[in-house]
Amino acid sequence: MNKLNITKKDGKVINEYIELTEQEIADIEQANAQAQELYNSDEQKELRYKKRVIELIHEQYSTDDEADLQNNAIDSLLEGVELAQDYIDYRSYVESCKDTAHMEVFEVERT
Repeated sequence: MNKLNITKKDGKVINEYIELTEQEIADIEQANAQAQELYNSDEQKELRYKKRVIELIHEQYSTDDEADLQNNAIDSLLEGVELAQDYIDYRSYVESCKDTAHMEVFEVERT
């Protein structure tokens, strides 16, 4: 029998141990491997990437700011005038956020 140290959600270790059989340990290790496989799946990485891009964008632009910039850009396009520099700066920032998030999640540069 082996012993397992139990940790509470708040991170404090309980000074109690649970005795586990070899089968219980194998089951826990298998569940952990499956969770790790799911976490590293392409689908989960893509979700983490998209979430991170949004987090990075919102460090500088609120959702309202983004909507205003996008609406103004649409108006400019419909009126046939040049896009405002603040929209061009915003799009440049979005691209840099995508690059940063891609490197963080996929650990390779975005192509």
